[in-house]
Amino acid sequence: GNHPDYVSMRNVAGEIAGAHQAICYAIEHQYPMICIYYDYEGIEKWANGMWKANKPGTQEYQRKVKEYRQDLKIAFVKVLAHSGDFYNERADVLAKKAVGING
Repeated sequence: GNHPDYVSMRNVAGEIAGAHQAICYAIEHQYPMICIYYDYEGIEKWANGMWKANKPGTQEYQRKVKEYRQDLKIAFVKVLAHSGDFYNERADVLAKKAVGING
């Protein structure tokens, strides 16, 4: 979109938004745990405080994950990008489609 805290972050903003939506879905459906598969390492490293969150968008993500962990166990699993992983490739296709990029 065009939110000023995220527009300069480009695809990272989409990665954060995807993780956030998955977490919200899990909480809404009262899951005790969620495992987030990601290919961009910041998704885990900001959430776990391994990277400093410098931008408003990453700071908000870090704060929200900490808040959500009061009600939900959140684990992260790294997936290699562009490695043929079916679900990772599918997520990339859907993300491009969402923003009007063919490919």
